Amino acid sequence: MNSIGIIGGAGPIAGAHLFKKIIHTFQREYACFRDADFPKITLLSYPFDEMLDARPDADKISLQIKSAIENLLCIGTKYITVACNTLHNFLPDTLPSHFVNMAKETLKKTKTYTRVLVLCTKTTKKYNLYKGAHFVYPDDADQNRLDHLILQTLKNETTPSLKQELLSIIERQQDRADVILLGCTELSLFEPKSHLIPIIDPIEIVASKLCHLSFQNP
Repeated sequence: MNSIGIIGGAGPIAGAHLFKKIIHTFQREYACFRDADFPKITLLSYPFDEMLDARPDADKISLQIKSAIENLLCIGTKYITVACNTLHNFLPDTLPSHFVNMAKETLKKTKTYTRVLVLCTKTTKKYNLYKGAHFVYPDDADQNRLDHLILQTLKNETTPSLKQELLSIIERQQDRADVILLGCTELSLFEPKSHLIPIIDPIEIVASKLCHLSFQNP
């Protein structure tokens, strides 16, 4: 099986969350349960520079991503992904051929919808990571609420009240969209469900993609 590399650290728990989703996908969809059933999976939690500030150092962050990728390539990792939507705003120009781009994989899942509401960090909103006429973003008030919620999640405060706050934002914004896109992996930690509107989770998409690629021939 082909090896998998996860670049985490933004935040650290989000990287671990993707790792866990990959394991569960192997178990659920590929009947893996013995130790030898799983591929080599490396989680590199990298201490990235601050990217939620008003003016992040894009060049520095891009170099950090490049360094993390090179570290995984040096140990022979085949398929590499970044477990953070915001970091995709700063990807280096040159990427390995087997890099799995979370944003691009997620874009493929949005093509059947006419209005996609992106819940994300203010940085992702500013850089317009998910581009296209069918993408919309929250108003300023709910964006500020999202930024506060994401910050609290980074502090390991994934309480039921914070999850309810996320669901409340979804409910307030649902009339503007046909589907909700969790454009920040910290929001994926809540695993929100709504009977009112579909929710797209990039973590689920990338986990499924990596498992499929791992079983392909080298």
